[in-house]
Amino acid sequence: MHLATAKQPDYKREQPQPKVDLRELLVAVAEVMRRAELNQHHHIQFETLSTRERMTNILDRLRDENFLPFISLFRADEGRLGVAVTFLAIMELVKESLIDIVQNESFGPIHVTGKAANMESEWNE
Repeated sequence: MHLATAKQPDYKREQPQPKVDLRELLVAVAEVMRRAELNQHHHIQFETLSTRERMTNILDRLRDENFLPFISLFRADEGRLGVAVTFLAIMELVKESLIDIVQNESFGPIHVTGKAANMESEWNE
């Protein structure tokens, strides 16, 4: 019977420290401070938001304009709940093939376009 032994190799993991410019750090802190000022503690009664209602609103807006910036569909005054409901409504409309999400280039602006409006205009021509 032989006893096997092994030494653990020496691992030296060096993580380079990220190089952060002081101006970028100050801009980031200023942004955090701006957000902190917006979040004052007071009681607000929110209306319940409906995903189906938001889907209808998005389709109505697309019927009028047919090509909208993605971020224009969100309302800042509704907070996180509004963002979640709007995002779910957009995803549901994509799933139902009623809208398309378009981006022309990497990291470019994202737009939303209505499929039903495109199909109606093709039928009318």
